[in-house]
Amino acid sequence: MFGRFKRKRPAAESPIRPLTSTQELEEALMESKSGGVLLFKHSAACGVSFFARNEVLRLTEEHDPTVFEVVVQKSRALSSAIAERFGIRHASPQAILVRDGEAVWNASHGRITDSAVREAMKAGLMALVLVLTGCAPSQDGPAPEQQPVDPVAGAVINEELPPAPAFELPTLSGGTYRLEDQRGKVLVINFWATWCGPCVRETPGLVALHEELSDRGLEVVGVSVDQEGFEVIAPFAERFEVTYPMLLDDGTVGDAFGGVYAMPSTFVVDREGRVAHRVVGEFPFEDMRPRLEALLGE
Repeated sequence: MFGRFKRKRPAAESPIRPLTSTQELEEALMESKSGGVLLFKHSAACGVSFFARNEVLRLTEEHDPTVFEVVVQKSRALSSAIAERFGIRHASPQAILVRDGEAVWNASHGRITDSAVREAMKAGLMALVLVLTGCAPSQDGPAPEQQPVDPVAGAVINEELPPAPAFELPTLSGGTYRLEDQRGKVLVINFWATWCGPCVRETPGLVALHEELSDRGLEVVGVSVDQEGFEVIAPFAERFEVTYPMLLDDGTVGDAFGGVYAMPSTFVVDREGRVAHRVVGEFPFEDMRPRLEALLGE
């Protein structure tokens, strides 16, 4: 298993080792039988990937795992071999836990967190993690004939959440949106961009959610990070018939929420102005529905 205590690593020593061939993969799998191995497979072209990699790095700060890294652009054949070997459809980012050479759990997108991996370690499942990072469609689920262990409820993260920061931003309609004016509402603050595929997919659901629950005090708020500004936001809002406020981030609001490392990212704020939930990746409407109902009932 992974070491329980963090050792001091020399400054020049990277916690991640490169993996470039199927032979090296076999050696890593052999190593996983005598100790924990973390295999990280990624593409550097996506914000979701950036978030997943940061979570892996957080893990190395608290524990001392052996980490191997596969760069997809340089090792596509190896990437395909990993997917074929474990019989799990490729998604990215994606994590697969392997014990004695067999996959026992997999997750993707916002489900890949330091806390999720640590919980799996506590459960005694950790032998190998494959993290495939990028922006492909999600395909979460258990490995064939295995029981999943998923300590994170969908893409919802509830630990160490900061209070909702005060902010004011310009709106598509020409006004100014101030968070302090929204006290008493349940807010679903969605950071998104027109170029983000998952953002586009979740927009109709957010529109429907806003229209259904606005009478009960829920408001969806779209905060765009598009550098082109309202010039690209306006046609997007018209295309999807967006009825909730559309704001343009000035580059500071995401940081004020503790950092937005992936698109989309959503913060749910309760009636008292406290952040109740953070969602990384596409909004999990089914998982979040009872949580929103609970907040509306307070």
